Amino acid sequence: MLNRIVADGMAVEANQHFTVALDLKITDELRRACVARELVNRIQNRRKDQNYAISDKIEVTLFSASDVFKQAVAENEAYIAGETQAVKIAWAAAADGLEANDADGEAFAFTTVKA
Repeated sequence: MLNRIVADGMAVEANQHFTVALDLKITDELRRACVARELVNRIQNRRKDQNYAISDKIEVTLFSASDVFKQAVAENEAYIAGETQAVKIAWAAAADGLEANDADGEAFAFTTVKA
């Protein structure tokens, strides 16, 4: 029987033929990508709640005090717009009138309207 020493932040599983090791560390870049994916999910759920057709174009208004959230949106704006049919993503000066939400631990507020 072999004894394996597994480094912190790694997960290792093995059988008689294969060994698989996964790096479980979350980089800042990966975290921002996760935030963007969560934002897409929230927007898609809002589209569904508002009975928008798949082809309906929308405008999204966001507010967040989180620098991580803001950077995630900036780095992934084309992805977010493409996945949600958003023709415009704008930033509000305050959260007034916007629905409070959370994306991977980053607080934000948003609204959507048909374009």
